[in-house]
Amino acid sequence: MLILIGTDGSEGARAAVDEGGRLAGRTGAEVLVATVRQAPSTLLGEPRYQEALHRQLVRAEHALDQATELLDALGVEHESLVLEGDASEELLRLAESRGAALVVVGSRGRSPVRAALLGSVSGAVVARSPVPVLVVPPRAVSGRRLPRRAAAARG
Repeated sequence: MLILIGTDGSEGARAAVDEGGRLAGRTGAEVLVATVRQAPSTLLGEPRYQEALHRQLVRAEHALDQATELLDALGVEHESLVLEGDASEELLRLAESRGAALVVVGSRGRSPVRAALLGSVSGAVVARSPVPVLVVPPRAVSGRRLPRRAAAARG
């Protein structure tokens, strides 16, 4: 069994990595962690395009480093990938190509109205996934609520 965990380095994504890793530990599932970055616009021109690309790659690497740290602490072996494109589309494509049994993603804790206006990767994955999707709220890290200051900083 393969669990695909999507991460972007946010608190919600950290909770998803934690929950997905714990589930994998209990079930013996394999874990694949992926982060998706959008290609910078070529309209930026050089050297702005390269600067934007570098920032995105650093952000993606940081998100995967955080996931690796959490999964290593849980004793869960995993593979990680950086993808390029639309986050929900790429996660769904990866889930299908690798035969994932479950997709785990975080939520940002937005109100339903704000999420509808701004769009939601987790919502798009849930709506279109042929396999079960577990959406983990930001406060679910290790079964504990986040400290007040972290919750307040999130808005």
